Amino acid sequence: MDTTQLMIELSRIQGARFLSITSATETRMNKTNGKRKATEKQLNPFYGRVLSVRNSTYQPCYDYGAAVERAREKSETFEGDTEFEVGESWHERVMDANGKPTAFVRHPETGRLYFYGRELVKGKTTYIAAEDIPALGDDNIPAKIMIRAGEFLYLAGEEIAYDDLSAWMPTYKPSAKQGLSEDEEIKPRTLKIESIRGLKRDGVRKAVTINVARNEPEAVTRVLAAALSDMPDIDLSTIPERYRPQQTA
Repeated sequence: MDTTQLMIELSRIQGARFLSITSATETRMNKTNGKRKATEKQLNPFYGRVLSVRNSTYQPCYDYGAAVERAREKSETFEGDTEFEVGESWHERVMDANGKPTAFVRHPETGRLYFYGRELVKGKTTYIAAEDIPALGDDNIPAKIMIRAGEFLYLAGEEIAYDDLSAWMPTYKPSAKQGLSEDEEIKPRTLKIESIRGLKRDGVRKAVTINVARNEPEAVTRVLAAALSDMPDIDLSTIPERYRPQQTA
């Protein structure tokens, strides 16, 4: 399906539903190694050139504030008032005609829509080179773009070992405002529509064809296709118990 059909598919989701999404997003990394001294400072040769490909499980139509309050109530470590006030954000939630949250948020200035969901299960992340990644010389100037031994760290589509990226990765910190542990916190995720390459709901897997893919190296497209084929099935047994809908008597 194309992005228009994807938007229609996402807009039909209502209530406590789960879906699996295959996404390919630009890997968040620091531009430098964080050193202040000029003699120690190094530029990140991978910055803006790496894709994070993963299959994750989401709950798109949820109330963020209410979810945090429920998590606080269930927490064995949280101390304090369970009431939670949602702060300001760069986006605004899109509601349906009945005032219920949808699977989208909107940028208030551009009007651009994004997928918005609560990440329940984060799948394994595969890091791949989105393009040929040149090595940086001693003066931190990219090497000439020529295919010669030693000039490229990775070629487009090649998998990159996390150890090669770890020095540039930001340190993860749980939300201080939620006051919950990393295992308990609510993890809202915002995805560009074009970063969604496939979804699976109600046992049906669908690949998404986007215009950006036409400009991707063929090797990258092959890796994404493999991720789609590995998209897991979703049922209540695959959802952590703390996220499952409460059963009413």
